[in-house]
Amino acid sequence: MRFSLCALFLVVAAAAFVAAPAASAAASHDRPAPFIIALDTSNFDEKVAHGEWLVAFKADWCGYCKRLHPDFESLARESIINVGEVDISKNSALAARFMISALPTVYHIVNGEIRTYTKTRSLNDIRDYITREEWRNDEPTPFWKSPLAPHFRVLGLTLSLGAMAQDYYKVLTEDYQFSQAAVIAIFVGAIIAAGIAFSFVLLFIMAFVDLIRGTKPAPAPQPRGATAQTTGAPAQAAATSAEPGQPAPTIGKSPRTKKID
Repeated sequence: MRFSLCALFLVVAAAAFVAAPAASAAASHDRPAPFIIALDTSNFDEKVAHGEWLVAFKADWCGYCKRLHPDFESLARESIINVGEVDISKNSALAARFMISALPTVYHIVNGEIRTYTKTRSLNDIRDYITREEWRNDEPTPFWKSPLAPHFRVLGLTLSLGAMAQDYYKVLTEDYQFSQAAVIAIFVGAIIAAGIAFSFVLLFIMAFVDLIRGTKPAPAPQPRGATAQTTGAPAQAAATSAEPGQPAPTIGKSPRTKKID
């Protein structure tokens, strides 16, 4: 029972994490922004939850990305679609969530559906892909493979925690000159403290659920002779219920039939 409650708590926490960006975002986007929007781990899901988007994953050292950037600026100025860029050098967790293997990688996102742009990257072709809605000819990424799906968002959170730990490691070792052993000790202590705090939270939740359900107290232990007395109770009751002048029925034995010659 307690294991099922723990599993339910984890599922609810994951669902709350997935639903938070959509709940906090404004529902109305009258007109796309006339400039390229920098997307990162903290604002990606909130931004792309509304409107139509063309998002490029790029890096400053990528020559093809530098060639695509002016065309993206032109599209942004035309305000026909929201244009965003993700710098994978600063958002490695987000790049891993989308499984980026080539640069630049361009996605079209609308109504929770994501499609990979595979046509030529000329300005006219990209504009036609949007204005003529040629993206409708492409099948969206299936739900189980979509980086926008809840399970990939949870994966992104996990990867973000790893990237955050790496950033803290650099700060502690480079800026504060902590030794490697001291940083490891700090991380281990933080993990243990987080585990203890999480355990206390789970115990509190389980105790609260038990209180609401009104758990019955455990029965008191019986003395040794109680079993024997209880076993003899049916026989006494049967003997008491027998009519006067009639033999008491035998408990546990079937009545014998008299054979008639």
